[in-house]
Amino acid sequence: MKVKYSVSVIVSLLTLIFMVHDLSGQDAEPLGSRIYRKEGIHDGNKVRTIFANYGLVAGDATGSSPEGEWPRGSGNSYVGDVSPLLGVEIHRSWKWKFLYDASSGIITAIDYRPTGVDSLTELIKRSDFLSHTIRGDTVYAQFADTVYSVASSDGPRGWTDGPGSGEDTWTLEPLPYYADETQENIAISTDLDNDGDGKPDTWPWVWPDQPDWIDPAGIPYWNGYFGRGVMAADQESYFIMDDSKDFEFNYYQQGDGPVVFLPDSMNPEKFGVGLKVTVRGLQWAHFLAEDIIYWLYEVNNNSTTNYSKVTFGMMVGSLSGGRCNDHIDAQDDLSFFDNENDITYSWDAPPSYSPCYDGPVGYAGYAFLESPGNPFDGIDNDGDSRDPASPTLDESIFQPVQYVEGDKIILIEINTYKRTTHVIQSLPDTVYTGGRRIILARNTVLEEIVGNLIDDNLNGIIDEDYFTHYYNRLNRGEGFEPLPPLKYVDYRSGMGTDDLMIDERRDDGIDNDGDWDVVLDDVGADGVAGTGDTGEGDGQPTAGEQNFDNVDVNESDQIGLTSFNYFTPPGKVRMSDDFKWASKTPGELWTRQTPGNYDEIVLEPADGDFIYGSGYFPLTVNTSERFSMALLFGESFEDILRNKEINQQIYNNNYQFTRPPDKPTVHAVSGDGYVKLFWDNTAEFSVDPVLGEDFEGYKIYRATDIGFNEINTITNADGIKYFYEPIAQFDKKNGIRGFYKGDASFTGGVSYNLGDDTGLQYTYVDSTVNNGMNYYYAVVSYDHGDASTGIFPAECSKTIQELGSKVLLDRNTVAIQPSANVAGYVPPDTSKGVVHSAGEGDGHVYYSLIDPGQLVPEVEHRIEIGFYDTATDWVDNDGDGLYYNESALLFEIGDTVITVDASFDTQIVSISYPSKAGFQDTTLTFPPTLRDADEAFSRVSTAFQMVDYYADKIDTIVEASSRFGMDPQNLKNIAKSLNTSTTMVYPNDFIKIPDYPLGMQLYFSNVWIAEISEYYWETGSSIVIEPVLQPWKMKGHATPGDYVLTFGSPGTSFSTNGTYGYFAAYTINVSGRNSWTGEIVEIAIRDNGDDVFGIEDTLVIFESLPARTTNSPLAIQKHATWMVTFTSTDITASLPNDAVLTINTSKPLTADDRFEIVIQGAWSDPQLATDSRKNISVVPNPYLSTAIWEPRNNLEQGRAQRRIDFINIPAFSKIRIYTVRGDLVDIIHHDGSYTDGSVSWDLLSRDELPIAYGVYIYHVSGPNLKEDFIGKFAVIK
Repeated sequence: MKVKYSVSVIVSLLTLIFMVHDLSGQDAEPLGSRIYRKEGIHDGNKVRTIFANYGLVAGDATGSSPEGEWPRGSGNSYVGDVSPLLGVEIHRSWKWKFLYDASSGIITAIDYRPTGVDSLTELIKRSDFLSHTIRGDTVYAQFADTVYSVASSDGPRGWTDGPGSGEDTWTLEPLPYYADETQENIAISTDLDNDGDGKPDTWPWVWPDQPDWIDPAGIPYWNGYFGRGVMAADQESYFIMDDSKDFEFNYYQQGDGPVVFLPDSMNPEKFGVGLKVTVRGLQWAHFLAEDIIYWLYEVNNNSTTNYSKVTFGMMVGSLSGGRCNDHIDAQDDLSFFDNENDITYSWDAPPSYSPCYDGPVGYAGYAFLESPGNPFDGIDNDGDSRDPASPTLDESIFQPVQYVEGDKIILIEINTYKRTTHVIQSLPDTVYTGGRRIILARNTVLEEIVGNLIDDNLNGIIDEDYFTHYYNRLNRGEGFEPLPPLKYVDYRSGMGTDDLMIDERRDDGIDNDGDWDVVLDDVGADGVAGTGDTGEGDGQPTAGEQNFDNVDVNESDQIGLTSFNYFTPPGKVRMSDDFKWASKTPGELWTRQTPGNYDEIVLEPADGDFIYGSGYFPLTVNTSERFSMALLFGESFEDILRNKEINQQIYNNNYQFTRPPDKPTVHAVSGDGYVKLFWDNTAEFSVDPVLGEDFEGYKIYRATDIGFNEINTITNADGIKYFYEPIAQFDKKNGIRGFYKGDASFTGGVSYNLGDDTGLQYTYVDSTVNNGMNYYYAVVSYDHGDASTGIFPAECSKTIQELGSKVLLDRNTVAIQPSANVAGYVPPDTSKGVVHSAGEGDGHVYYSLIDPGQLVPEVEHRIEIGFYDTATDWVDNDGDGLYYNESALLFEIGDTVITVDASFDTQIVSISYPSKAGFQDTTLTFPPTLRDADEAFSRVSTAFQMVDYYADKIDTIVEASSRFGMDPQNLKNIAKSLNTSTTMVYPNDFIKIPDYPLGMQLYFSNVWIAEISEYYWETGSSIVIEPVLQPWKMKGHATPGDYVLTFGSPGTSFSTNGTYGYFAAYTINVSGRNSWTGEIVEIAIRDNGDDVFGIEDTLVIFESLPARTTNSPLAIQKHATWMVTFTSTDITASLPNDAVLTINTSKPLTADDRFEIVIQGAWSDPQLATDSRKNISVVPNPYLSTAIWEPRNNLEQGRAQRRIDFINIPAFSKIRIYTVRGDLVDIIHHDGSYTDGSVSWDLLSRDELPIAYGVYIYHVSGPNLKEDFIGKFAVIK
């Protein structure tokens, strides 16, 4: 009995089993914990840095990880550490009970008694005491105090906030489930599926904040800043952390004593102040933005407590010169704060040199970009109002005021900030505003107290500051133009209350700045067009859509940077100093962020750090405020100034910048003195949101360092490095050639080379390599930009990560070490070619073997190729919203039938249908869809499937992941035109498959439409009648086939009657058969009006084809296919009664066709290996302390791993290494790869000890060597 397997079903079921997580643990709100800590590496452009999901950027005190490394791979780190500082003023209140002895005044704790308090008198003297009552022998006391919490990240500075013992810290900690919990890295957009589970390795299966962002196969979409699966930047990271482990202020004093404050009345397990912080890192690879990395922070008050005074800031540790030499070179840095642009520059004091660095020390910049907003103060803090009707601040607003009867004052509700107007009827008058009671007397003078976030003068404006909001804008100093006074809301007159850009906010459901575009932005809450989600196409802005609310930086009334504090040495400010418990006063992390506290940096060399601050502002329940910063770098001060302008442009454009085409997928094979690269064409189908399909070409880069820094040699007029020098370039033949013609003044005169109209290709052989060297290659795709609009060309990123000895590659990068094949190597035998083993399609398959290493050696491979067509691929090929689902594709070997589905569609339901092999029904998966018979009438191949058989078992199933590398729209156009008279340009005869399955370059030729290829009369007599053949014009379908029309005696047949319309029944002398399908076809006659079947009539062939009127995959009905009109120059001619007309059509390849490729795998000939054993050698020989191919070690202390190579080794050989005295030093083995005849040795003995200098003997033996070989090498100091 045969066993039938559905490969796709089995895989899908296994996937679903492993994807079903026990989410019961997530029913309670997940809180941050150090057990969820992970790290990651950002390296999406020239900037590379380690970062942690508890908020720390850089901060590896060992110096073994990149810390703001620039350029990537150089080892030059510029950042010591970066940590967010989230300050909150907390008003705590609590009650305690005491036993009271009235005679002595002594109190005894019932709840808790502070240390040193023994009597009621001492209790009342405490600063936090409010009131008490005595009932019998019990004192009921009320307490309150104000403390200042500044949440920060654990880091390398020491004095981390915490209890002082154990591993616990009072710091920000990551929430679970925002990365795959089975690995140690933070989720990052560019990650690949290296473990083969179907999703990128670092991504979680389900995003806790977006649980619906998964495709129907269960694979998550990227959780992008701009929406589901949207990757606006070339690299983006994402995680969430909270302060729930910051116990310091929840307990009475410094994390000790009873609990006196909980931020969330709904969750007694949540400590801290209830802040939840969403963090994203963004990088663009575009050459204009390649020196910048962004960090975005969104802080949500995830509690039930309103906070009236909050400040956000950053602790930044500069490190120009690096950590080596005990940080000696980092102690002579210079810094400058540009308060006009909120950016701090740091560089090395002359001479600009560091022993830690490869090359000169450049410039690092730390730019504070987005600041929190204050949507409640009534002031246009960011100065973006353009409403001429709104009033502007003047001197009078800031003057002290005395109110009299009849005056209007403004009262503010404490939680909602709602204003109401109150008219003073008489004095004194008692009013309540902002949670306070105020008694207004006749001589009461009210004056605004800056920084208390209270409307002290009762004009409805909160914290108007004469200097910040008025004087400093008009008096900006020499060389700066004054800024206009800020606008405000006059709550007494109502002027300004309708100005949406005063007190704008990013959660009010209003398009405050009016930049939301109904045509471009109405894509729904997930940020992606075409998904039909909430808000898509409704004509109204929805949260999640671009240019609206949370993803529009301009819809926040940003207060800007309000403090900058510089200090040296770095240990001067302790990360635990947010509150001084002894004096009950704010600590330095709070006071150094006091608004208006701006330091001037003395230009003297020092190891200095600084704190940015932005405050104060309120943070009410369930609201969010945001801040961001950018780290940017430059070779000179002029270079970093240019980068600052790009940095500002990206921010002003709402963190959007030019996007390059998608990355190609690259593979590489090597041989003796060459490396062969081959890649796919997926990048060519990229669509730019502005320029559309702007793909232009490919560039190939080669380097021996992971950052490609050695080829970053193309400079501008100032010598600033801009571009990398490619070893090859291929671009489209479209007339776009030479250098980009746009304005190059911004780049200092350098422009981008768009190519020479060479034409595209997908393979490249580099024969300029040295065996044994490690090479890194990148194939980058680029677009042509648009000079008329000033859009520069963009090329995709090229990223390689080096984690210790492990190298992680992106899809468009490879690392390879060329070497000769093993001794005795015999390449695969491809002489049997390709056989069309089944089916009658007119197409063919051709191949060339690119990577023999993908085929198992020493066995014969029988590779069978089958096809999907428009009737079997489960794809809506003609774009009408319907499918035709005939069957899956079956491969058969021995007693096994393999069913492989091509489930391109993603919504899956199960139906049952009988297998072609005639066994019992089995359940396969099909998309839920209405039936589209059009796709089954003229079947055309749309995808392929390969199965590699050897040793009576399945070796490899190559999925139909490619539709012949054709532009999908072109394929759709083909399908649309199959059964119509539409004329279109079909693909070239040979379509290259881009996926290189099983190491083969496949070429596919096909006849794309059924047309009449030949016809002839089979008769002994001369017939002068010519048939005119074409598809039936009235909804006919050009169906492939071989038709035999037999003309017999009159009256031997009858035509089809009027069942199909247009036709009447006639007595005729012709019958038909489709010999290709074996079906007897029906004949209908379109009479010329004489009611007799004759030469002027039209004969129409009807065949059984899929029905249009049912969803059943097995239903059929008769359809018209071809029509035959007979003509003759002989007016006396008539239809014959003893002839056969044969009509053959072209036949596109379909699911009925099979091709077979037979390849004998590579093998090793022992005699050839023995005959060439004299070529076995060691390189380098002698070994002089180092070899040119040894990798540089830019980050870790000490030298990189040493290595020599034994080359031209036979497969599976054993190499024994001896001293000249005969002592065995080590034994190494060849791994069996036939395409690599080298074996590396790390110059360590069997005991992992470095070997001594001297001469060594080596002995080579193995199954593929008939005679052993002995050689020697030397190691010289």
